[in-house]
Amino acid sequence: MDAIKNEKILGYILLSAGLLFILFTAHNVYTVFTGSAIAPEIFKIEAIEIPATSNSPAVPLMSGKNFSKLMDLACWYILMLFFAQVGSKIASLGIQLIKEIKVTVKSKEVINTGAGEQMF
Repeated sequence: MDAIKNEKILGYILLSAGLLFILFTAHNVYTVFTGSAIAPEIFKIEAIEIPATSNSPAVPLMSGKNFSKLMDLACWYILMLFFAQVGSKIASLGIQLIKEIKVTVKSKEVINTGAGEQMF
């Protein structure tokens, strides 16, 4: 009985840890995408330009600063998705420990497996 109680306590701890992990991740994503916080700078890309003919200069397609910020936000979002999935798995393990597994036997009958063995 004591082992079952410890298992349930561990399940509730894992469930709450997983939910806190998910909430922390959601808060971080929200603050970065609303502009309250800044995504970490990972990329430093120079301007993207389309090469032109020999007589005209290259045509800038996107500034390096904007493209770097876009890539930083994309990497941040993918990283936060990974963290949210980790939190989900931790919470799922907690739920599995909390649930009671009940097994009921409907009938006792002898099953012949064909190999000379009998299963009950």
